[in-house]
Amino acid sequence: MRSDGNTGYVFVNNYQRLQTLPEKRDVQFKLNLPGGELVFPQKPVTIPADEFFIWPFNLNLGGAKLIYATAQPICKIRDDSQTFLEGPPQTFYFAETPGVNAEFIFDAKTLASAKSEFKDLKSGRGTAIKLEAANSHRTIQIVLLNEADSLALRKSSSGAKVVFDGPQKADVTTLKTEPLRPAGPARQVPLSRGRWPIALAPTDTDFTIAAVWKITLPVRLDFGKNPRLRIRYIGDVARVTLNGRLLDDNFYSGRAFEIGLKRYAPEILTGDLRLEILPLRQDAPIFLESKAEPDFGTNKSLLKLLSAEIVHDCEVEFGK
Repeated sequence: MRSDGNTGYVFVNNYQRLQTLPEKRDVQFKLNLPGGELVFPQKPVTIPADEFFIWPFNLNLGGAKLIYATAQPICKIRDDSQTFLEGPPQTFYFAETPGVNAEFIFDAKTLASAKSEFKDLKSGRGTAIKLEAANSHRTIQIVLLNEADSLALRKSSSGAKVVFDGPQKADVTTLKTEPLRPAGPARQVPLSRGRWPIALAPTDTDFTIAAVWKITLPVRLDFGKNPRLRIRYIGDVARVTLNGRLLDDNFYSGRAFEIGLKRYAPEILTGDLRLEILPLRQDAPIFLESKAEPDFGTNKSLLKLLSAEIVHDCEVEFGK
């Protein structure tokens, strides 16, 4: 819990990477606040497996007091399109917690409207709750989004509305890579000392046996579109340098190695851009997820540069 003594948030985490955590049944939270004890939700709930979220309590929503909600707050917007006698309406966006019925319980004394408890709400992009604050007489609207919509939501540049981004379409350009040096033998990955030894990162000396490629970027690279260098490879560790200066490095995990290029403009267009990759030993004492484990075949080590690309993401808006 994080609180100023009255209002705040409960942080719930039932997720751990590489472990499947079971659901937690019959859960309620008891908060010992200066103004008294708060127990919520009203009835125990089941926290689903592998979920994490934030629930608010005693939250001021435009003059209406939200005692608690079993949904996660995202943002608010205010309708400033015209003049309102008692202040502009405010719309608050929440994300539902998958597997938990959404409840919004308000302090009735802070409402001019009659109903103060809202349960078993359905998610959608429309208004789920509409009420009026007692003191300000301001209209309060609550939108309850499903998980996918909550992740796609963003505010417009004016902050007066929200839009939902559609799937990103990538504009991809394949880059020319010139081999400059083959790799030497794969390094023996050392372990740290102590009770729980871990694999140690390579040193600069280790990279003297790395395979090296020169990367050539397009002459007319549009930095206004925030280009990213995307490298797919199989190996131990990769790094990218510009004129001998390290830009970024990456420990192989099966995911693409990406670097934003805008910050290095314009030097990166004419500079010496290089990619260095160390071979991965089959017996390296590191953990890889099953989908990232390469097929070594009969080889004791492996190194492959699969692709080098420039990527621009083109966002598609679905509107309000």
